[in-house]
Amino acid sequence: VMDPRTRLAILAAVSSLAVLLDGVLGLAVLAGASLLWLASSLRTPHALRTLAAVVLALVWGTVLFSGSIFGLLLGKAAGFPMPFLGPVTPLGGGLMIAGWVWWTWGFLGQIRG
Repeated sequence: VMDPRTRLAILAAVSSLAVLLDGVLGLAVLAGASLLWLASSLRTPHALRTLAAVVLALVWGTVLFSGSIFGLLLGKAAGFPMPFLGPVTPLGGGLMIAGWVWWTWGFLGQIRG
């Protein structure tokens, strides 16, 4: 039987790969559910700070990535193009990928430690 932390580390790695390869929403939702499990199982201050940083990176990455795409599309449809939002999209995507990678790295550290 595989240790739950090992399973979550694998899930985080696969999730980061999924986001990098243009995402699988179901996998992201499953990974989000496992984030909640992590929050309830790790009680050290360092683990909670890492979890908070990962969640912030994922949330802000999603807001920037999705928000910039919505802004580009809706602005064009409304006749008010906003080309300055174009460079924001990869920044948001990069934050999401960084969050998943950071999460994987954190789990691997918990497994080894």
